[in-house]
Amino acid sequence: IRRKRTKVFSRIGMAAALVLFCIMLWSATVGRNRIITEHVTIGSDKIPAAFDGYKIALFTDLHVGNEPANNRFIRNLAERINSEHPDLVINAGDLINIQVNELNEQVVSILSSIRATDGVCSVFGNHDLGIYMNRHSSLTPTENTRQLAEKQRKMGWTVLDNETIYIHRG
Repeated sequence: IRRKRTKVFSRIGMAAALVLFCIMLWSATVGRNRIITEHVTIGSDKIPAAFDGYKIALFTDLHVGNEPANNRFIRNLAERINSEHPDLVINAGDLINIQVNELNEQVVSILSSIRATDGVCSVFGNHDLGIYMNRHSSLTPTENTRQLAEKQRKMGWTVLDNETIYIHRG
């Protein structure tokens, strides 16, 4: 009986390991490149009627330093955002993974193609603040963040750092 029980648990363990391996493989290949679009309608008496149908596209955690050199995912993301014809686009942080040099000319060119009636706004995430940088880096976290903000402004984005902007309609 003991040998039979050991055999059953061994098979269960092997099956569980196989399932986990398949999930990890899917996540690293297909799942990594999926873009999920969710449409959410927000209603409130506090929102002026002039904003009926106003569309905001929000994306976050791009971590461009983790993307393959062909930048296919970043290109697909920019195309998907533009296909929604948003009034405003918001990058909610973690544009880079570790250091500003991940935002190279090719990536800047792709992200510069994102368009919205009221522009693109961006805020910093924890990765954007340089807190994961190697201590032997030639840049300080402050300088890294300053250069990141500069690159985003050159892309035509509005970088919000403890700031507020107001959008008017009608």
